Amino acid sequence: DDGGEVALDWLRTKNDEAPIILILPGFTGHSGVGYVQKFVINAYECNFQSVVFNYRGLNGTDLKVKYIDMGPGITRSIL
Repeated sequence: DDGGEVALDWLRTKNDEAPIILILPGFTGHSGVGYVQKFVINAYECNFQSVVFNYRGLNGTDLKVKYIDMGPGITRSIL
C-alpha cells in the first residue's frame, strides 16, 4: 500500500440484483468523459449497473504519490 487512491463512480439501478459492468477507461479517461458517460447511460437503459474506475489524479481524485504505475514493474516519477 503506497497511500495512492482511486475513485469508483457508480450508477445503480433500482434492482440490486442487476448485473454490474466494470468500466476501465483509457489511460487518461475517467467517469466525466463523454464516451464513458454514454456507455454508462446505455448500460443503465439495458438494466445494468455500472462502476467506473477513475485512475489516480483524474476526475477530482487527489494524486497522493509522486509516481504512477505504468504496468507490471514499470513506474514513472511525475513530480
